[in-house]
Amino acid sequence: MGDIIQFRDGDATKMSLPADKGVLIANPPYGQRMLEQQSAQRLYAALGRHLKYADGWNFFIITSEPEFEHFFGKKATKKRKLYNGMIKCDYYMYTDSGRRPRGKQG
Repeated sequence: MGDIIQFRDGDATKMSLPADKGVLIANPPYGQRMLEQQSAQRLYAALGRHLKYADGWNFFIITSEPEFEHFFGKKATKKRKLYNGMIKCDYYMYTDSGRRPRGKQG
């Protein structure tokens, strides 16, 4: 599996994606411990801009920011409530199943 899965630690707003398709799972700072809330919101916006054209990729992001979709710039395909320790969070899922092929009406 080592040739299929890559773990990276760093600034996801600056990292290039290693392939044309894949899955990205992120647990960015919430602005409650590591960053202040406005800094976290700017991070979510930068991440959304960076991943805007990453067709073929599915994203799964956990955060406590209730307006995450607004800052990220896209509504999630699915959203689930959960707790990360004592922090109420949402798990935002952006999947291909929510996208329609171009040129097709349905």
